[in-house]
Amino acid sequence: MPSQDFMRQRMERRKKQFVENLNTGEFAGKFSLEWIGPGLFNYVPDPHDPFKYIRNLGNGESEIIEPGSMTTDGGSIPLLAQVLTGLEPWECGPAYIIHDWEFYRHDVDENFTKSFEDVNLTLAESMWTLMTKGYLGYEMPKKNYNDVHNVYFGVMSPVARSIWDA
Repeated sequence: MPSQDFMRQRMERRKKQFVENLNTGEFAGKFSLEWIGPGLFNYVPDPHDPFKYIRNLGNGESEIIEPGSMTTDGGSIPLLAQVLTGLEPWECGPAYIIHDWEFYRHDVDENFTKSFEDVNLTLAESMWTLMTKGYLGYEMPKKNYNDVHNVYFGVMSPVARSIWDA
């Protein structure tokens, strides 16, 4: 049976490989948040330069995701996960807004056809974009790929799936 150290190293390699193979896109535009209560904000796109994520689909094509007005809580990261991982609900705020928008569209727009898996992959790609293209103003590659991997597998959980399916 492989040692625990071997298994830990194997898992680290797989995490890193998954994240480093993500496509990166571009963020553009502006938005504001209006506080409406503890942990809740109204997302308001700038009327002259609306916020958007230009997703690289990896085949020479792109998808433009431009959120409309909605309520958001940033990253829905359970408190225990915040303590254990150091993740913060607003550290990757623009990526979380894109994810919240796509979840919202899934609930209210019958023409929205993206799958649960694709919406969550967009979250991972947009987080990796923030972390590797200088949007956050720091570079910590190991922390970056662990954070992206942990958030991605959190949003792919059975609990998240049940919320999507409700």
